[in-house]
Amino acid sequence: MFDMAHPPLPVFDGSTFLGIYGALLALAGIDGIARPPVAGRRQPVEGADALAWLAGGRARLAESVAVRLLARGAIEVAPQGLLQAAPGGVGILPAKRQLLAALPARWPAAERALDAEANAIRADMVAGGLILGDDEAARRRWRQTWPWLLLLAFGALRLAVGVARERPVGYLIALMVVVALVALMRWGGFDRRTRAARAVLAEARTRADRLRRAPTQREVDLAVALFGTGVLAASPWADLHRLRSSDSGVEASSGGSDGGGGCGGGCGGCGS
Repeated sequence: MFDMAHPPLPVFDGSTFLGIYGALLALAGIDGIARPPVAGRRQPVEGADALAWLAGGRARLAESVAVRLLARGAIEVAPQGLLQAAPGGVGILPAKRQLLAALPARWPAAERALDAEANAIRADMVAGGLILGDDEAARRRWRQTWPWLLLLAFGALRLAVGVARERPVGYLIALMVVVALVALMRWGGFDRRTRAARAVLAEARTRADRLRRAPTQREVDLAVALFGTGVLAASPWADLHRLRSSDSGVEASSGGSDGGGGCGGGCGGCGS
Protein backbone atom coordinates (compact mmCIF):
# COMPACT_ATOMS: atom_id res chain seq x y z
CA MET A 1 0.00 0.00 0.00
CA PHE A 2 1.08 3.58 -0.66
CA ASP A 3 1.81 5.35 2.62
CA MET A 4 0.92 9.05 2.36
CA ALA A 5 3.02 9.76 5.45
CA HIS A 6 6.08 8.27 3.77
CA PRO A 7 5.83 8.74 -0.01
CA PRO A 8 8.36 6.79 -2.05
CA LEU A 9 11.58 8.60 -2.88
CA PRO A 10 12.55 9.01 -6.54
CA VAL A 11 15.18 6.64 -7.81
CA PHE A 12 17.88 9.34 -7.57
CA ASP A 13 19.28 10.65 -4.31
CA GLY A 14 19.30 14.24 -3.03
CA SER A 15 22.59 15.31 -4.60
CA THR A 16 21.55 13.89 -7.97
CA PHE A 17 18.25 15.74 -7.76
CA LEU A 18 20.03 19.00 -6.98
CA GLY A 19 22.22 18.51 -10.04
CA ILE A 20 19.17 17.89 -12.22
CA TYR A 21 17.36 20.86 -10.69
CA GLY A 22 20.33 23.14 -11.29
CA ALA A 23 20.54 21.97 -14.91
CA LEU A 24 16.84 22.66 -15.42
CA LEU A 25 17.33 26.11 -13.88
CA ALA A 26 20.11 26.81 -16.37
CA LEU A 27 17.96 25.60 -19.27
CA ALA A 28 15.13 27.89 -18.16
CA GLY A 29 17.58 30.78 -18.14
CA ILE A 30 18.82 29.92 -21.63
CA ASP A 31 15.22 29.69 -22.84
CA GLY A 32 14.57 33.20 -21.51
CA ILE A 33 17.65 34.62 -23.20
CA ALA A 34 16.83 32.86 -26.47
CA ARG A 35 13.36 34.42 -26.71
CA PRO A 36 13.79 37.69 -28.61
CA PRO A 37 11.22 40.46 -28.30
CA VAL A 38 8.65 40.87 -31.05
CA ALA A 39 10.11 42.64 -34.07
CA GLY A 40 7.34 45.23 -34.40
CA ARG A 41 7.20 47.90 -37.10
CA ARG A 42 9.85 50.58 -37.37
CA GLN A 43 8.54 54.14 -37.48
CA PRO A 44 9.72 57.55 -36.28
CA VAL A 45 8.66 58.79 -32.85
CA GLU A 46 8.52 62.56 -32.68
CA GLY A 47 8.29 64.88 -29.72
CA ALA A 48 9.31 64.77 -26.09
CA ASP A 49 5.94 63.47 -24.88
CA ALA A 50 5.92 60.37 -27.07
CA LEU A 51 9.59 59.61 -26.37
CA ALA A 52 9.01 60.10 -22.65
CA TRP A 53 6.18 57.58 -22.64
CA LEU A 54 8.25 55.14 -24.69
CA ALA A 55 11.15 55.45 -22.26
CA GLY A 56 9.27 55.25 -18.98
CA GLY A 57 5.50 55.21 -19.33
CA ARG A 58 3.18 57.65 -17.60
CA ALA A 59 5.68 58.52 -14.86
CA ARG A 60 8.34 59.67 -17.33
CA LEU A 61 5.73 61.52 -19.39
CA ALA A 62 4.65 63.42 -16.27
CA GLU A 63 8.27 64.25 -15.42
CA SER A 64 8.90 65.61 -18.91
CA VAL A 65 5.73 67.70 -18.92
CA ALA A 66 6.39 68.99 -15.39
CA VAL A 67 9.93 70.14 -16.16
CA ARG A 68 8.70 71.84 -19.35
CA LEU A 69 6.19 73.85 -17.31
CA LEU A 70 8.78 74.46 -14.61
CA ALA A 71 11.36 75.74 -17.10
CA ARG A 72 8.81 78.13 -18.61
CA GLY A 73 7.72 79.53 -15.28
CA ALA A 74 4.21 78.07 -15.29
CA ILE A 75 4.66 75.93 -12.15
CA GLU A 76 6.99 75.68 -9.20
CA VAL A 77 7.99 73.10 -6.60
CA ALA A 78 6.80 74.22 -3.17
CA PRO A 79 8.81 73.46 -0.02
CA GLN A 80 6.13 71.01 1.19
CA GLY A 81 6.80 68.76 -1.80
CA LEU A 82 3.84 70.10 -3.77
CA LEU A 83 3.68 71.13 -7.37
CA GLN A 84 1.79 74.40 -7.66
CA ALA A 85 1.03 77.02 -10.28
CA ALA A 86 3.53 79.85 -10.29
CA PRO A 87 2.12 83.33 -9.60
CA GLY A 88 1.27 84.92 -12.92
CA GLY A 89 2.59 81.95 -14.87
CA VAL A 90 -0.48 79.81 -15.53
CA GLY A 91 -1.66 81.84 -18.50
CA ILE A 92 1.60 81.77 -20.43
CA LEU A 93 1.32 78.18 -21.63
CA PRO A 94 -1.83 77.03 -23.46
CA ALA A 95 -0.87 73.34 -23.49
CA LYS A 96 -0.97 70.72 -20.69
CA ARG A 97 -4.09 72.09 -19.05
CA GLN A 98 -4.75 68.70 -17.46
CA LEU A 99 -1.72 69.01 -15.22
CA LEU A 100 -2.18 72.70 -14.52
CA ALA A 101 -5.82 72.14 -13.54
CA ALA A 102 -4.80 69.52 -10.95
CA LEU A 103 -2.46 71.87 -9.08
CA PRO A 104 -1.61 72.30 -6.29
CA ALA A 105 -0.96 68.59 -5.88
CA ARG A 106 1.55 66.04 -4.73
CA TRP A 107 3.30 64.04 -7.41
CA PRO A 108 0.94 61.01 -7.65
CA ALA A 109 -2.07 63.26 -8.29
CA ALA A 110 -0.12 65.35 -10.80
CA GLU A 111 0.91 62.18 -12.63
CA ARG A 112 -2.67 60.89 -12.75
CA ALA A 113 -3.77 64.17 -14.33
CA LEU A 114 -1.98 63.04 -17.51
CA ASP A 115 -3.79 59.69 -17.76
CA ALA A 116 -5.77 60.71 -20.84
CA GLU A 117 -2.67 61.83 -22.73
CA ALA A 118 -0.69 58.76 -21.65
CA ASN A 119 -3.48 56.46 -22.82
CA ALA A 120 -3.70 58.24 -26.17
CA ILE A 121 0.05 57.89 -26.73
CA ARG A 122 -0.12 54.23 -25.74
CA ALA A 123 -2.94 53.58 -28.22
CA ASP A 124 -0.92 55.20 -31.01
CA MET A 125 2.12 53.10 -30.11
CA VAL A 126 0.09 49.87 -30.15
CA ALA A 127 -1.52 50.77 -33.49
CA GLY A 128 1.89 51.62 -34.91
CA GLY A 129 3.46 48.29 -33.91
CA LEU A 130 5.88 49.73 -31.36
CA ILE A 131 4.11 48.39 -28.26
CA LEU A 132 2.34 45.06 -27.74
CA GLY A 133 -1.40 45.16 -27.16
CA ASP A 134 -2.93 43.69 -24.02
CA ASP A 135 -3.72 40.23 -25.41
CA GLU A 136 -0.32 39.66 -27.03
CA ALA A 137 1.46 41.06 -23.98
CA ALA A 138 -0.45 38.68 -21.68
CA ARG A 139 0.44 35.68 -23.83
CA ARG A 140 4.12 36.56 -23.93
CA ARG A 141 4.24 37.36 -20.22
CA TRP A 142 2.94 33.87 -19.43
CA ARG A 143 5.25 32.31 -22.01
CA GLN A 144 8.36 33.78 -20.40
CA THR A 145 7.21 32.94 -16.84
CA TRP A 146 5.72 29.45 -17.02
CA PRO A 147 9.05 27.52 -17.21
CA TRP A 148 10.02 29.05 -13.85
CA LEU A 149 6.63 28.24 -12.35
CA LEU A 150 6.93 24.63 -13.48
CA LEU A 151 10.43 24.47 -12.04
CA LEU A 152 9.13 25.84 -8.76
CA ALA A 153 6.35 23.23 -8.68
CA PHE A 154 8.84 20.44 -9.44
CA GLY A 155 11.02 21.58 -6.57
CA ALA A 156 8.01 21.78 -4.24
CA LEU A 157 7.19 18.12 -4.92
CA ARG A 158 10.71 17.01 -4.02
CA LEU A 159 10.67 19.33 -1.00
CA ALA A 160 7.51 17.63 0.29
CA VAL A 161 9.17 14.23 -0.08
CA GLY A 162 12.34 15.38 1.67
CA VAL A 163 10.44 16.91 4.59
CA ALA A 164 8.30 13.78 4.95
CA ARG A 165 11.43 11.63 5.10
CA GLU A 166 13.26 14.13 7.34
CA ARG A 167 16.03 14.61 4.81
CA PRO A 168 18.10 17.83 4.55
CA VAL A 169 16.44 20.27 2.16
CA GLY A 170 18.36 23.51 2.74
CA TYR A 171 20.08 23.58 -0.65
CA LEU A 172 16.82 22.82 -2.42
CA ILE A 173 15.05 25.63 -0.58
CA ALA A 174 17.83 28.03 -1.60
CA LEU A 175 17.46 27.05 -5.26
CA MET A 176 13.69 27.39 -5.04
CA VAL A 177 14.05 30.89 -3.63
CA VAL A 178 16.20 31.80 -6.65
CA VAL A 179 13.60 30.29 -8.99
CA ALA A 180 10.77 32.18 -7.26
CA LEU A 181 12.64 35.49 -7.49
CA VAL A 182 13.38 34.97 -11.18
CA ALA A 183 9.72 34.07 -11.81
CA LEU A 184 8.64 37.31 -10.12
CA MET A 185 11.13 39.33 -12.18
CA ARG A 186 10.06 37.65 -15.41
CA TRP A 187 6.42 38.40 -14.64
CA GLY A 188 6.75 41.88 -13.21
CA GLY A 189 9.57 43.03 -15.49
CA PHE A 190 7.87 42.16 -18.75
CA ASP A 191 8.59 44.83 -21.37
CA ARG A 192 5.89 45.51 -23.95
CA ARG A 193 8.23 47.36 -26.26
CA THR A 194 9.07 45.65 -29.54
CA ARG A 195 12.57 45.51 -31.00
CA ALA A 196 11.59 48.37 -33.28
CA ALA A 197 10.60 50.53 -30.30
CA ARG A 198 13.84 49.79 -28.46
CA ALA A 199 15.85 50.67 -31.56
CA VAL A 200 13.97 53.95 -32.00
CA LEU A 201 14.59 54.86 -28.35
CA ALA A 202 18.27 53.89 -28.52
CA GLU A 203 18.79 56.02 -31.62
CA ALA A 204 17.03 59.00 -30.01
CA ARG A 205 19.28 58.70 -26.96
CA THR A 206 22.38 58.51 -29.13
CA ARG A 207 21.41 61.62 -31.08
CA ALA A 208 20.63 63.53 -27.88
CA ASP A 209 23.54 62.29 -25.77
CA ARG A 210 24.73 65.85 -25.17
CA LEU A 211 21.54 66.53 -23.23
CA ARG A 212 22.73 64.26 -20.44
CA ARG A 213 25.25 66.96 -19.50
CA ALA A 214 23.98 70.38 -20.54
CA PRO A 215 20.30 70.67 -21.51
CA THR A 216 19.09 74.18 -22.27
CA GLN A 217 15.73 75.57 -21.22
CA ARG A 218 14.22 74.61 -24.57
CA GLU A 219 15.71 71.11 -24.45
CA VAL A 220 15.18 70.16 -20.83
CA ASP A 221 11.87 68.32 -21.41
CA LEU A 222 13.48 66.13 -24.09
CA ALA A 223 16.48 65.50 -21.82
CA VAL A 224 14.21 64.28 -19.02
CA ALA A 225 12.10 62.29 -21.50
CA LEU A 226 15.12 60.32 -22.69
CA PHE A 227 17.34 60.16 -19.61
CA GLY A 228 15.17 60.86 -16.56
CA THR A 229 15.29 63.53 -13.90
CA GLY A 230 18.91 62.70 -13.06
CA VAL A 231 19.92 65.19 -15.77
CA LEU A 232 18.44 67.95 -13.59
CA ALA A 233 20.65 67.32 -10.57
CA ALA A 234 22.97 70.27 -11.19
CA SER A 235 20.55 72.44 -13.15
CA PRO A 236 18.26 75.33 -12.23
CA TRP A 237 15.41 72.79 -12.15
CA ALA A 238 16.98 70.44 -9.60
CA ASP A 239 13.99 70.87 -7.28
CA LEU A 240 11.98 68.54 -9.50
CA HIS A 241 14.70 65.90 -9.36
CA ARG A 242 14.83 66.15 -5.57
CA LEU A 243 11.04 65.87 -5.42
CA ARG A 244 11.05 62.70 -7.52
CA SER A 245 13.98 61.22 -5.61
CA SER A 246 12.27 61.77 -2.27
CA ASP A 247 9.03 60.27 -3.61
CA SER A 248 10.67 56.98 -4.53
CA GLY A 249 13.31 56.74 -1.84
CA VAL A 250 15.97 56.34 -4.56
CA GLU A 251 17.14 58.46 -7.44
CA ALA A 252 14.04 58.59 -9.58
CA SER A 253 14.32 58.09 -13.33
CA SER A 254 18.05 58.59 -13.19
CA GLY A 255 18.40 57.87 -16.87
CA GLY A 256 18.94 54.90 -19.10
CA SER A 257 16.33 52.70 -17.44
CA ASP A 258 14.12 51.07 -20.02
CA GLY A 259 11.43 50.19 -18.59
CA GLY A 260 9.88 51.33 -17.39
CA GLY A 261 9.57 51.10 -18.31
CA GLY A 262 10.93 49.55 -19.10
CA CYS A 263 8.03 48.32 -18.25
CA GLY A 264 9.22 49.18 -17.02
CA GLY A 265 8.35 51.44 -16.90
CA GLY A 266 5.37 52.14 -15.23
CA CYS A 267 6.86 49.13 -16.19
CA GLY A 268 8.85 51.40 -18.23
CA GLY A 269 7.43 51.35 -21.64
CA CYS A 270 4.74 48.94 -20.54
CA GLY A 271 2.18 51.55 -20.57
CA SER A 272 0.18 53.24 -17.90
